[in-house]
Amino acid sequence: MLAPGYKEKVLFWKKRIDSVVMKNCKFIPKLFLCFVFLSLANPVGSYAYHPSNSNSYKYDRTVVGDDSTGLGIMLGAPTGLTLKHWFSDSNALDFGLAYAFADYFALIGDYLWHFRSAFGGKNGHHLVPYLGIGGALFFNTYNGAYVNQGLFQQNWGSSVAFAVRIPLGMEYLINKPPLGIFAELVPGLGVVPATFGLFQGDIGARFYF
Repeated sequence: MLAPGYKEKVLFWKKRIDSVVMKNCKFIPKLFLCFVFLSLANPVGSYAYHPSNSNSYKYDRTVVGDDSTGLGIMLGAPTGLTLKHWFSDSNALDFGLAYAFADYFALIGDYLWHFRSAFGGKNGHHLVPYLGIGGALFFNTYNGAYVNQGLFQQNWGSSVAFAVRIPLGMEYLINKPPLGIFAELVPGLGVVPATFGLFQGDIGARFYF
């Protein structure tokens, strides 16, 4: 049995946290569009000259890439930890452990394709667009203490949900120090326990090693 005032306290802190998260989430689409605009307006040079062959040019890659692993945080919807492993210069797996207060805990996994030459790069700095396909497994932590638009407030009668994700994002890769700063928008479709729409977005950073 819940202690007196418990529901009111949960509702109070839920509203506080939701207001902060939603306020920050409003900037994610704008930040994403700014990344695209700045890259198109001021490309940084996509290829490097090879003196051994006057007609030879080679893409100037950063060290963040093939066989690099990055660990960091993501902020938005949802918020949590992110782990990304590159197994080639254009392909990577991205994993996440995330939490939405008093709603769900999520395990996320995506397969990503990157377009490293889209905007070019020099001096170990690259703005890389990517897209992917993946899934998210949600575990119900909703306790019924408030009324809001949460994932598990649909009266499904289920403790688990699964959705297909299609992440669309940009990552700014830096050679020294080996960092990746990213923003992404993630539409999706829930398939378990019912069909539902999903739209998420986050920003974050990873340190690569």
